[in-house]
Amino acid sequence: MITIIQTDFALSQYFEEDKLVQITWKKVPKLSLEDYQMVIIKSLEFQEQHPGKVLNYLSDIRDQGILSPEYRKWFQDVAVPRAVKNGLKMGAVLFDGNVFQKYYLNNILNFTKTFGIKFKFFSKREEAIEFFRKG
Repeated sequence: MITIIQTDFALSQYFEEDKLVQITWKKVPKLSLEDYQMVIIKSLEFQEQHPGKVLNYLSDIRDQGILSPEYRKWFQDVAVPRAVKNGLKMGAVLFDGNVFQKYYLNNILNFTKTFGIKFKFFSKREEAIEFFRKG
């Protein structure tokens, strides 16, 4: 496991055995768009620096607060296409069933279908890892 970036609001790690970048979001009073983007950009840069080594992406948002639509729009318009261009095949999100997060995630799920990415929601990390391993 390699730590890509660790901050007060997120931890991004690479797990070689599963060709996986995992971002675990921490609870903070207000996550700025710039901070959100910075963690994802650092993770994307890691993917670009290691061609063929990052095929899977897992975001643990169980402790993340509610994000405004501009965060999702940036993620869809910038992060997803960049990750796919660099080899992303599958994505998953760990979340606690929060209705606001579910709305956000359903929008991303529908968007990722246009790229042919397998994308699912889970409540347990072990289930997400199994999803990636089965491909």
